[in-house]
Amino acid sequence: MRFLSVLFLLWSLSVVSSSSAEEDKIIRVKTNEFVGYILTKEYANEHLKDSLAKDGVVFWTPSNEQVIAANTAFKNLILGSPEGRIKAFRGESGSKYFEGGISYMQKNYKSYLRRFIGTTVNGNKQIVCYFLTSDKSGDISYAIAGPFSTDRGADFWGGKYDVASKSCSGLWMDGNG
Repeated sequence: MRFLSVLFLLWSLSVVSSSSAEEDKIIRVKTNEFVGYILTKEYANEHLKDSLAKDGVVFWTPSNEQVIAANTAFKNLILGSPEGRIKAFRGESGSKYFEGGISYMQKNYKSYLRRFIGTTVNGNKQIVCYFLTSDKSGDISYAIAGPFSTDRGADFWGGKYDVASKSCSGLWMDGNG
């Protein structure tokens, strides 16, 4: 698994080192709560189709308002009551597995760099959200490329935000799902 993670990281870094035309396909979002990047439909179709677009998944570009709503839903989930997290972390056993990382996620929530990718699955619009700790809070190459390792714990987590129901699901930590 580590080999695949390293291979994907190297591929991602090569994608990031391409021209500034690529950066035109990435939208920076900065609020008083977070810094993040929206990977546009065009960028995702060019670079993520083989890894994320499976079983009829179609990419779309979320708006700033939609990613702000997604961020708020994740914030409420992570900082809120444990009962809300149980379902999002795939049931009680999943929640217990991740509980050690929750306090870290809560303490560092504002410092995570965000990456947002719009997907449609069976007609259902979702925003796949990645949360990455970084001392490079505005670094676009870091926001796009990494980390994609499996040894960073709560430094790297994410989930899906359902646009219609305004709810989060499928939370994972450090690539474990």
